[in-house]
Amino acid sequence: MSSPPNQMPGSVVIEMSDDQWREATDRALDRLHLTYRQLAEMAKNRDFSSVEAQKLWMSIGNTRA
Repeated sequence: MSSPPNQMPGSVVIEMSDDQWREATDRALDRLHLTYRQLAEMAKNRDFSSVEAQKLWMSIGNTRA
């Protein structure tokens, strides 16, 4: 049995150093014109400004103090 042509493969894992992770999350936040604090507040209120913001929170969650 084969997968449909448009189906994505399983999860992809990319290992990063702490600095690389911080830079990647900063870039993602910059693209959305948000700070981590703003994103965390949206999560707390369960009221995200966009689907992209919600997906970013699902990816980075409580990774900062």
